[in-house]
Amino acid sequence: MNQEDRKITIKRIVIFIAIAFVLTYLIELVFVLPAAKANKTADSILYTVMAAAAMMMPSIAVLLTRLITKEGFMNHALHFNCNKQTIKYYLLAWFLPAVLIFTGALLYFLIFTGQFDWNMTYYTKTIAKTGTVVSVDALRTTILSQAIAGVILGPVMNVITCFGEEWGWRGYLLPKLMKLIPVIPAILLSGLIWGLWHIPYIVAGLNYGMEYEGYPYLGFLMMVLFCIVIGIFISFITIRTKSCIPAIIAHGAVNATASVGVYFTADGGKLLFGPSITGLVGMIPAIITAVIILALLIRDNACIKESICDTISATDADGESMD
Repeated sequence: MNQEDRKITIKRIVIFIAIAFVLTYLIELVFVLPAAKANKTADSILYTVMAAAAMMMPSIAVLLTRLITKEGFMNHALHFNCNKQTIKYYLLAWFLPAVLIFTGALLYFLIFTGQFDWNMTYYTKTIAKTGTVVSVDALRTTILSQAIAGVILGPVMNVITCFGEEWGWRGYLLPKLMKLIPVIPAILLSGLIWGLWHIPYIVAGLNYGMEYEGYPYLGFLMMVLFCIVIGIFISFITIRTKSCIPAIIAHGAVNATASVGVYFTADGGKLLFGPSITGLVGMIPAIITAVIILALLIRDNACIKESICDTISATDADGESMD
């Protein structure tokens, strides 16, 4: 990459990040955070709509950046590159998140033995506050059915909002960074940026609530760690398939089942630790997976800048680039 192309790439990255962060932070701070602090998250249509809208901002940022910089849309990273060589990555995207999530929840309950509650005391109390009367057996059956449905249909049910994020982070930001720096630093940096983007969500209580000691700063740290760790997996399948579609699938799979373990706690769990995958203990299987992926990338010499840039340049020539 010559100096002029490098400057253009940096400019596009900066514009994209600025737009994605500004738009998201405005929505979160103006609409979502006030509703969360007023405890209107459960019954506020505005909260639900605006929280979902915020997830679309990275893709809006891609559109605006491409228009502002006259980049065009030829290399959009939305090719459905599913074939005999890549099908395994699509399957991993669809099913591995559930394996990591359920394994992490199991590990959490093995460590915090008093937390597991088959009678779902925490969730039954939450349901009771709404005035709904339902038996524990019926509630348990419903949650288990939803968990199974989440594994099978989660990527489809979450496709719109996860497209909103992934076309930005893995479909645009990641390949841009890979043109400037080696792939492993690019993956880690994109995960860090993704985590920082979540800051207003964490302030609004996403994943960890607002009652823990160290709020919201420990939540920031945990969310950044989670985004880096799960971002390694999502970036890996994106790079291997030269498409952000598996990233959309994987993100949807994570969102569909991430909090299933919380329903089976006595008091909602120690959310900085688990049982959700966003907690430190619940994240351990994902951390192990991330380390294995990094080892694979190093083994394949994918961390050598010139090698990955040659790959990108070659695919650019026939319209199959991730960029």
